[in-house]
Amino acid sequence: FGVDKEPFEWRKILGLLIGYFLKKGKTLLTLDPDFSMYDYYCGTYDANLLKYPTRDDGSFDVENFVRYAIDNKVDMILFSNPNNPTGFLLTNEEIKVLLKQLNTIPVVIDEAYAEFAKESATELIDQFDNLYITRTLSKAYALAGARVGFLVSNEKNIKQIHKANVPYVLNCISQMIAMITLKHEVKYCKVCHNISDTET
Repeated sequence: FGVDKEPFEWRKILGLLIGYFLKKGKTLLTLDPDFSMYDYYCGTYDANLLKYPTRDDGSFDVENFVRYAIDNKVDMILFSNPNNPTGFLLTNEEIKVLLKQLNTIPVVIDEAYAEFAKESATELIDQFDNLYITRTLSKAYALAGARVGFLVSNEKNIKQIHKANVPYVLNCISQMIAMITLKHEVKYCKVCHNISDTET
């Protein structure tokens, strides 16, 4: 199982990935609506931004999304799953369709709220070389002040991204807090699942 993880200050992960894959004239495809920071980072690198409109509940047709990406010759795809702000969850089977048909394009899935979902795309990491997943401890673990996040991909991808990363990207105090907190991962996830079940 060729999964590897790299710790980062959470929002810097998104900026690092956009800066790594995009530059002036390149195009990022995301959803509308989605997390507004994608727009910000895209703008800092003078990249083009396309937004694929979703239905009122955040859902969208994956095949149409794929065709839209191909027709517009996008260079990178980034979206949150579950979606922020709608909460819509794209299933792993639907994500597989997307990854297979867009296998030459890096697909970054922001799983900031993954603990509230039924499944995670991390299960697909060893199947697709173009899959990158970002996670954070800011939401379910209530550690927004620590600014801790992770980039999950296969070992080869992580090594390549690491070369573009600046040293000392995460302070030792935040790292220690994260390690202590993650020892209680099962407890946190159980609470999140109970919340999700109550909401549904």
